[in-house]
Amino acid sequence: MNDRADQLFERVLVLRCQTGDEAAFAELVARYSPRLRYYLRKMLDDSTVAEDALQDVWLDVFRGIARLADPAALPAWL
Repeated sequence: MNDRADQLFERVLVLRCQTGDEAAFAELVARYSPRLRYYLRKMLDDSTVAEDALQDVWLDVFRGIARLADPAALPAWL
């Protein structure tokens, strides 16, 4: 996909997540986990703590994604 199509697809995934679509949430987790894991490992300097933090991030996302007003803001919101 090109960048524009990828951005639109992500927005649709967010909207689907906001309606309770678990498959869409799983897709977001698959798309963003590698980058988040890398960031957390660099920030926390401990892979075990980083994995725990990553799980906490996804739990917070799961609980709060319904309140995300602009689906395009997902990367910054994460």
